[in-house]
Amino acid sequence: KVTGYRIMNTTIILVLGVWKSVASYRGEAILSTSLDLVAGAVLAVILYWLGLYETVEPPRMRWLFHDDYAA
Repeated sequence: KVTGYRIMNTTIILVLGVWKSVASYRGEAILSTSLDLVAGAVLAVILYWLGLYETVEPPRMRWLFHDDYAA
């Protein structure tokens, strides 16, 4: 099942990973470390709490958690 939430998670991981790779390649250690902090701490907590709504009954935010965009 490909939901909006899963598409959003994948997109965020890819964007931050590429951004961090480019920053590391250019030798920008401070930016690379800052991206780790933002992605590892702040976004992880936000996405975790948001993900708890996947199993809530009755379904909330159907467009984000329950609609299958693969079909």
